[in-house]
Amino acid sequence: MGAAGETCDQVCLGLGQVCNVDTTVSKLREAWSTAGSADGIKSVMEANGGVCINGANNQDYYSLPGIGNGNCEISDNYGTADVSVMFNCLGSFATVERLCYCSDL
Repeated sequence: MGAAGETCDQVCLGLGQVCNVDTTVSKLREAWSTAGSADGIKSVMEANGGVCINGANNQDYYSLPGIGNGNCEISDNYGTADVSVMFNCLGSFATVERLCYCSDL
């Protein structure tokens, strides 16, 4: 989990790694599929150090997935077969703590 306002590139670089888009999308789709809703994201974020009230789906923003307003938020289309999931290692929003999966350089 990144600090509020950090991009996933910044989070991963701080760990000496790089942001991994494929792993991030895969893990989140799996969590959504298992739970059947955005609530599945809550357990993923909490397992990675996040603290949130519940899971919430939101519009497609490049700053998601992340924790904002106390909710574990994810873009709507993670629950679909849509291959155009919006995830970007450079996305950020001042009040969102992003969930980022990183890989070795």
